[in-house]
Amino acid sequence: MCNNTEKLEVDHRLPQSMCKPNTASSDENAWILCKGCNISKGARILIEVIREVPRDILGPMLSLEYAQPIAQKRFTKGTITIGNKQYSDVRIS
Repeated sequence: MCNNTEKLEVDHRLPQSMCKPNTASSDENAWILCKGCNISKGARILIEVIREVPRDILGPMLSLEYAQPIAQKRFTKGTITIGNKQYSDVRIS
């Protein structure tokens, strides 16, 4: 996100806390972030980021607690800056 090449960590694009058990740790859901960006992203669903996860992986991964409100469009979009980029995060209502 910020192009830092130090203190790198593997992160889940779709946070583990929003996934069904044992489904978040797939190669397609992983990416590398610096520690600062990983902490800033936290447990957010960033629309631009999860678009990169193939639908056949993403669909079965999301827990019903989050999948239903998203499917029913019961969420709002927020904006967050991480590194030097802006992202849209989904906030379940």
